[in-house]
Amino acid sequence: MKLFISALAVLLLLPFQSVRAASQDEEARFLAAAKAAFERHDADALMALTCWDRVPDKLKDSGKKQYARDVVQTATDITLINPDPKFPDLEWKDTDGVAYRSNLPVIKQLKITFAPGGRFKDGTYPVGEKDGQLYLLAPAPVKIGSRDRQPHGESRSDTRFAGNLNRPAMRLHDGFANRQPETGVARAGA
Repeated sequence: MKLFISALAVLLLLPFQSVRAASQDEEARFLAAAKAAFERHDADALMALTCWDRVPDKLKDSGKKQYARDVVQTATDITLINPDPKFPDLEWKDTDGVAYRSNLPVIKQLKITFAPGGRFKDGTYPVGEKDGQLYLLAPAPVKIGSRDRQPHGESRSDTRFAGNLNRPAMRLHDGFANRQPETGVARAGA
């Protein structure tokens, strides 16, 4: 009977278990690959680090253009950090009303600091884990009835994120100019 209760408890509590952290070796591999992509100004290398599960082609194309714009700048520091609670992974809608959010749970953020004189001061990419590997995340349509939905039906369609179609790719910060007063984040296209 104890075995049955233990097995039942594991089955009931397993879905509520927090996302496990990637290994230190995986974090080192991912960080080295991201640094190399920015050092070589290689958007295709960032594309290879991205999880494209469920991402529509139009957003893959937008992602490649965003990466190409980002890697032209010189990165002076690239680190993996814990997700900033001030910037949760919100659901957002495109111009057609389709709801999107990151295609994996955000467990880390890739923070990039750019050399002075560039377009942006710094920025962050959301990072998730799948099968023990870290990936940059991309927006995918929200599944109806999914636990991925924002609590209380909250969604967002704003310009907090850089890129086409309000794509939540890299949050870009440019010092004090061109910031939205309510969020302190650079406006898209600014």
